[in-house]
Amino acid sequence: MRKIAIIGTAPSAVHAPWKDDTWERWVVGYGHTENIHRVIEPHRMAAESPGRGAGLTEECRKWQANGAEIWGLFPIDGVEVKPLPSREIAERFGTFFIKSSFSWAMFMAILELRPEPGRGEDNGDEIALFGVDMEFGTEYRYQLIGLRHCMAMAKELGIRISRLADSGIAFEPIPYPMWQDDPLNAKARLKQEKTAEIYEQAKDAHQAAVIEMECLKRARQELHILKDANLPQAITLRIVELAEQMEKTGKTIPEKRDAVVYWQACKDEIDWLMDYLQP
Repeated sequence: MRKIAIIGTAPSAVHAPWKDDTWERWVVGYGHTENIHRVIEPHRMAAESPGRGAGLTEECRKWQANGAEIWGLFPIDGVEVKPLPSREIAERFGTFFIKSSFSWAMFMAILELRPEPGRGEDNGDEIALFGVDMEFGTEYRYQLIGLRHCMAMAKELGIRISRLADSGIAFEPIPYPMWQDDPLNAKARLKQEKTAEIYEQAKDAHQAAVIEMECLKRARQELHILKDANLPQAITLRIVELAEQMEKTGKTIPEKRDAVVYWQACKDEIDWLMDYLQP
């Protein structure tokens, strides 16, 4: 029986079995330095930005100095890199679902736990995921599908899969097209529509206040010209009125701008939720 913890960089990594030596700890990404057995680092450093490449190289050196094995696809300066079984993985599982470093880690774990094709006996082999949410940008849209495929394949081969209940990978999307009738999706969709409506109203209100302020400024400037020409006292009074109106309008502009920012954030969040709930 083997138990492999694959650990990413999301906050839930703190719940990984760092002190439990019945687990193998395989790390993907920055942030962890001790009690690590393997680091999965498939990137080619020369292809990364100079800062990121140098940072990853230095991290790999530290990991190795602390006793971790570095597994990768390319040489890393000053690091002994063990080769990921890329050919074996590609021949057995294909390459379509290798969409992230986590896919490499998962496929390598599956390959070691089930070296022969077909479902093995349930002998307690387990892969647990910590610090892996796949909720940010391309991670969700592109990489998550690869990780989910790996998890499904492991289950099919009789390997237990564990994940935290509050992690992004715990949610199982409702299959197409049944999500169209799901109550949670329906409620989120109504919230999405209402949020988008309020956001547009907030933008319009802010823009209207900005335009009003500009009109008041121009009117005041023109009245000052007339005042300098010694025209009636009413002009002076009107200038005072415009100044008061400008002050009042000026105070509303920051509030309206803040409202636009707030509703933009709300809109982004509900858009993300809808994308997350639907397959």
